[in-house]
Amino acid sequence: MKFDSIREFERYQELCLMEAAGAIRDLKCQVRIKLSCGGKPVLSKKKRQLVYVVDFKYWDNELRRMRYEDVKGYATPLGNLKIAVVEAETGSEIEIVR
Repeated sequence: MKFDSIREFERYQELCLMEAAGAIRDLKCQVRIKLSCGGKPVLSKKKRQLVYVVDFKYWDNELRRMRYEDVKGYATPLGNLKIAVVEAETGSEIEIVR
């Protein structure tokens, strides 16, 4: 596997330990979430559906819900916009890990 940063790799290791301990399950990396607004796809100028890629997706056994995490060194305006669109459409919160 390839990671974008040392911090992302460290978080992956933490999540693997949590999965081995039974705290979480179904850990997935680099999950693509299609962007939509009002149920319609958000398209690029070339008519391709835009996506937001979260670093991690997993089921939290204690909270009994799916969780999404993105490891970021800093926030960008475009990243914040994509997160807002995903959260509004899916009702799922994307947690930023620094």
